[in-house]
Order: sequence, then C-alpha cells, then structure tokens
Amino acid sequence: MGIGEYVAAIGRRWLVVVITVVIALAVAAGVSAATTPTYEAKSDIFLSASGDGTASDAYQGSLFTKDRISTYVDIATGIDVAKASIAELGLAMTPEKLQSEISAEAPSNSVMLSITASNSDARTARDISTEVAKQTASAIENLEASSKGAQVARAEVVNNATIPSSPSSPNWGLNLLIALVVGVVIGIVAAVVRDKTDHRIRTVGDLAGAGAPAPVLARIPRAKKGEVFGVAGASAITEAFRELRTMLFAQARTNTGSVVTLTGTSAGADGIGYVRNLAAAIAETGRSVLVLDAGLGSAESSDTPAGVSEEMGAGDSRGLTDVLAGGVSVDDVLAETSVDNVSLLPRGTGSRVTAGALGSSAFVDVLKQLRGQFSYVLVATPALARSTDGVVVAPATDGVLFTVEQGGATREEVAEAVVTFDQSGSGIVGTVLADAHRATSGL
Repeated sequence: MGIGEYVAAIGRRWLVVVITVVIALAVAAGVSAATTPTYEAKSDIFLSASGDGTASDAYQGSLFTKDRISTYVDIATGIDVAKASIAELGLAMTPEKLQSEISAEAPSNSVMLSITASNSDARTARDISTEVAKQTASAIENLEASSKGAQVARAEVVNNATIPSSPSSPNWGLNLLIALVVGVVIGIVAAVVRDKTDHRIRTVGDLAGAGAPAPVLARIPRAKKGEVFGVAGASAITEAFRELRTMLFAQARTNTGSVVTLTGTSAGADGIGYVRNLAAAIAETGRSVLVLDAGLGSAESSDTPAGVSEEMGAGDSRGLTDVLAGGVSVDDVLAETSVDNVSLLPRGTGSRVTAGALGSSAFVDVLKQLRGQFSYVLVATPALARSTDGVVVAPATDGVLFTVEQGGATREEVAEAVVTFDQSGSGIVGTVLADAHRATSGL
C-alpha cells in the first residue's frame, strides 16, 4: 500500500480511530482518577569541608565533599535516619515504610544534597522532608567529626520543604497526552487492518474490483418508511430514481430491450424493494410500465418478507402462477395501480406452480405477450441470498439490473453473482449501489 492508500483507508475508517482514541482517553482518565494522589516536598542540604579559608583549601574541601557525597546519599535513605525521623515526628509507620517514601540525590559536580519525601498527605510530605534533612545533616556532621572534636565537613539545611500545592502524581496532563498518542497510533493501525480485511462493497471502485462488468447506473439512498418516488419530502429518493431511469433509457438504446430483471445481493437491495419506485419514475415520462412479481421461490418459504404483490396490495390476487397453471389469460389477471401508466401482474395464488416454472416455455410466452403491450416490463425477483428466481428468470429477459447494498454485500458475493449470471446466459446491463445508511459509517 502506498501513502495515498493508507490515507484513504483511514478516511474510510475514521470512526475506528475516533473510538480507539476515546477508549484510550477514558482508560487514562479512569486510571488517573483511581490513583491515590501523591505529594512531593523537597529540602536541600549544603555540604562543605572545614579549612583555613584559602582558595586552595576551599578547592580541596570541595573535592573531598564530592568524593563522599554518595555516602551522604546512603545516610539520608538509611534506616538510622528513618528511625530518628519517626521518633521526632511521632509517625505511625515502620522505618522501612518511611524509607520507601524518601529519595536523595546529588546533582553532578554539586555540593548540594536534595531530600525528597512522597506521601498521600501534603503536610506530612513537607514534615518528613524537613525532618529527614535535619537528621541527615546531623548524622553527617557526627560522622565527619575528628577524634579531637574538630569538624572535617559541615552539612547545613538551606532550603526547608514547603507544603506542595498540587500532587505530583497522577499527572493528568501527561497521562492524557500519552493516551492520545497511543490511541491515535493504535486507531490508525486498527483502521488500516480493518479496511484491508473488510471485503464489503462501499464504493464504485469496490464494485469494479469485484468484477462487476456493467456500469453503475445510480446510487440509491435507503428509503425511510413512507418515502416513495414523487412523495413530498422524498426528494432524495425521487432524484435518485430519475437518474436511474435516465441511465436505464441510455442503456436501452444500445444493448438492452424493454424487459428487465431486477434482483440484488441481499434483502436490503433486491428487486422487490426498488421496482415500485423505478416503475413510477419511468411512468412519469408517459411510458407504460408493467411490474411483474416473479418471486415464486420466495413465496414457497413462510419466513420471508412480503413480496411486491403484498407491497402493492395484491397479495391475494390471481396472477402469474395462475396463468402458468393454465386456464387463465394474462389479461384476466393484470391489475391497475394507484400510479398512472403502471400496471401489476401479481405473483398469483396457484400453489401447484413452483419456482421451476419460471424457466418454462409458458413463462417465455407470457413475457412475449407483455413485451408487446408495455413499454417496459420490470420483472421483480427476490435477492439472490433468499432465492434463485432472478437467475432462472434472467435468460428470458433482456438483461439484469443488479442492486448491491453498500456496506452489506461483499466483493465475493458480487463476483459470484456475476459468474452465475454469465453462466446462465444472461448479462448484467447495469448496477445500482444501494446506500443503506445514506453515508458510510466509518467503521
């Protein structure tokens, strides 16, 4: 992948990055809130060697002090200073506990010894630092006293600790900054990995990559309840189907006829869901349109959603199955709809006729008759995931208008459908990208 591909992947999966960052910040905030605040107080001890006050003597004394300062650090953090400090302050803790709260350091090339105390109480931290510094200075002077009582080195507390105004930990700012950086890095990695492993169709380019040979005629937003072609407030649906109508007309002038199979990859993008709106869009131009419900395989299952006959109020009417069973003519079962120039041939009530009849010569004869009566015949079939009706019907029509649900269908499903239609002897004349969510989710 090039840099541009990584950027595109992150753009498509931006919500993954956002969620990861939010989780990281929430964890950091939770840990920080659960951590007991710790306060630090520091006192400083100035170390010097005794001498006659000459420059040479002062220099030698400075070297002496620096050489021994590591020993003084050990004294400050030792058990004896801890015991003396506890006794002086009356602390209810063990010397070992106090030792864990004390640190001592001497900056390089310095004669200063810093004593830092940490405690959950700010005042106690101040008191411990001050007392430990005092006890350390006393212990150093006692240690460096000569046998004759002369003082070899001196230790003086020069900066007494003060009560800290804010805790040293948790450091909310630092913790949140680290969480932000970690969250962004992990989020970007997760977004790229998810994008590479997610084979769902999201763009027109994905369709081409899946092997869809026909042009994408339109992008159709998922209609909300009550949103149908031409209804006030459904402008997005209306314009999308007008675009599809225009592109379908353009295809019809080249390599298609007037009988088109409508099907799709899944229940969210099948011929049943889009045939009514497309029929209304075509009828708007004055052309006569017939909607033919060929969902016979779907009707054999009791747990499938309602077909186009039910959607158009003719679920119990005689129709295609009755014609195929014999004794009823096409003209006897044609039904008018509430939309001008749109007629319906319902699925029918002939229970003895199965989906296999869609491949019979009788069905071909029905299509021939309808072709002569209407400008366009839209043969609605269920999604391929529910039924193979579309595959059976397609060879008898002029082509397939194939609908792919954005974010729902995978590249493998589209590629398999393309191969299936090719093997059946029918072609896909156009593809419709059904935008189930009106926008990609970013996940």
